[in-house]
Amino acid sequence: MQSSQPSRTAISTRSLKMAEPDTLKPIPNSLSSSSPLSPSVPHDGGNINELANASELDILNRARMVLTNNQASDFNKAIGTSRELKLNTPAYQDAQKDIERWSQIILDIAEGRARTGDFSGAIAAAQLVPRDRVILYRTAIQKIQFWENLQKQQQVNQDVIANAKKLIDPEQASSYAKAIALLRQISPSQPNYIEARQFMNNWNQKIYFLAISRAAQREIRQAIESAKLIEPDAYLYKDAQKAIAKWHLELGEKD
Repeated sequence: MQSSQPSRTAISTRSLKMAEPDTLKPIPNSLSSSSPLSPSVPHDGGNINELANASELDILNRARMVLTNNQASDFNKAIGTSRELKLNTPAYQDAQKDIERWSQIILDIAEGRARTGDFSGAIAAAQLVPRDRVILYRTAIQKIQFWENLQKQQQVNQDVIANAKKLIDPEQASSYAKAIALLRQISPSQPNYIEARQFMNNWNQKIYFLAISRAAQREIRQAIESAKLIEPDAYLYKDAQKAIAKWHLELGEKD
């Protein structure tokens, strides 16, 4: 008698055919999107803001990194870099504070140069103050005009000093006196006054030594005449007056 049950082989084949659809399921999109060939891109606002903030901080840092030599030109470069930050960005206000502070420092550097007589350097630095820093810019313009006048006076006074030096004859006390008189054109408020004052002190000293030298050679009258050329504001004036009195006594004794 033939059995009515399906063969074991037929059942296995049918089971295999029924299982095939499960084995051919497509790869989920979530897996394919994480593939190295298709990197995921963040779309949430928080990450975008973080990237923007990082970029702004990078600009601020780049601006500050150039400030190494304390030169006006360095601060000017830093200001230019800070201007890359646009209005309404989170770091904009910080950049504006930096620009204001650096503009003031540029003006401070200019004033420092002017105090040392470097008017060309002072003017060059002051010209770097940004126009949009209205108050500082106006101050810079005023100072530039003032320094330009001082620069002209400085050149005049340098010529006066040069001409005074040309008058010097090392063996003639009167030549030193003439040179000193020429330097008196330079007033205390003018450029090169300190330099002129140093020359005057030095030349008064030369006159005094010439007088002493002549007295030692028994040229008393010439010594007195030389010592009289030393001016009252010279630090050797009192010494010269004492020497003159002494030499007068010597002449009196001889007479």
